[in-house]
Amino acid sequence: MNDVTEKLNEETLRKLTDQKANILIVGATGSGKSSTINALFDGERAKVGTGATPETKELKKYTLGNLNVWDSPGLGEGVEADQRHATEIQGLLSDQNEVIDAVLVVLNGGSRDLGTSNELINNVIKPCLGSDAEKRLVIGINKADCVNDGDGWNESAHRPEGELASVLKATEESVQRRIAETTGISVQPVSYSAGYKEEGQPQEPSYNVLRLLNTVIDAIPPEKRIPVLRNVNQNVEMWKRNEGDVSQYVLGIVESLQNNPVITDGKDDFSKMLRDFKDGATFGATIGSFILPGVGTTIGALLGGFGNMIIGLFD
Repeated sequence: MNDVTEKLNEETLRKLTDQKANILIVGATGSGKSSTINALFDGERAKVGTGATPETKELKKYTLGNLNVWDSPGLGEGVEADQRHATEIQGLLSDQNEVIDAVLVVLNGGSRDLGTSNELINNVIKPCLGSDAEKRLVIGINKADCVNDGDGWNESAHRPEGELASVLKATEESVQRRIAETTGISVQPVSYSAGYKEEGQPQEPSYNVLRLLNTVIDAIPPEKRIPVLRNVNQNVEMWKRNEGDVSQYVLGIVESLQNNPVITDGKDDFSKMLRDFKDGATFGATIGSFILPGVGTTIGALLGGFGNMIIGLFD
């Protein structure tokens, strides 16, 4: 074990790792909620639905250590079904025993139909989250490969090329504007592709999921962010392809950890380690062993500075 880790106060470690986080995923049928869960988190351990007809028919809770991921039924299958599902979601959001820390609304980038999701945000999510709605709400536009009828999507590289990148940005701006107009909530959507997963097969490589993770982390209370990071997808392939420089999202994640109120002493070794991470050659191994003890090195590698470790991962 690293010297810095050995110096960590036992009580601080306990407080940091014992926190419990809850994330709710909602969206229309076919938007790719289950694929998104599998791309972001340890979906194999949670056994999130996959295959030709993976629609979620009822509210499901997947427990990953101290992280609970809630997959809600797909919306848009009829007024009666949507009302029933909305009541379920409202009940969960109002449950004081299962406090939902962040809500990820998954939109289908190939559809652009926001009616059902806007109603859910305005009539259910917004009233339940109250003044924290903008802080705790994340909008993801999945199926970036289907935007603009897929024109400009590089199938082999699993990323947009040329004009499609600009179209995705314009789509984010349009969705942001339309949601603000109908709900009064202003949030920055993230375009991404979770990658489809056939039953029994590896999930296809994703695009921009690290940016989506960064946005989800920002929506989680600082003291509950480590349980989320401890349970991310361990397949490095899911994190390689992103809009812009990977390091900006890695830096965002590290900075989010620095704001953890559990660490109150500015001289604390863990806090100092975070502040100095860009200069620390062993930061990746240290944070990796702390966040993911005995699990893997994915997050350690992602957080491990911008030297050979990052170059080796994302070349």
